[in-house]
Amino acid sequence: MKILQYLFLFACLLLSAAGFINGLKGETGGKVDVSKITTANPAYIFCPTGLKEQLESSDTFKNLDAVKNGRVCELDPELMEWQ
Repeated sequence: MKILQYLFLFACLLLSAAGFINGLKGETGGKVDVSKITTANPAYIFCPTGLKEQLESSDTFKNLDAVKNGRVCELDPELMEWQ
């Protein structure tokens, strides 16, 4: 396993220990039902690089707590495959 994968797994463990919940765990194929995100109204969003700006300008997502409070974090898309 690559060192980057170990670091990502460690980060996942830390986030879980801090009480973060992956509200979209089990979703595959890179597509998520929008209603799942809006219903969850997450406090934080971790998204692929380049998506943050789209979320902030979208009428659907701009009122989510994570977006309103500046808690949208972009990650390398390759890392997101390991969740």
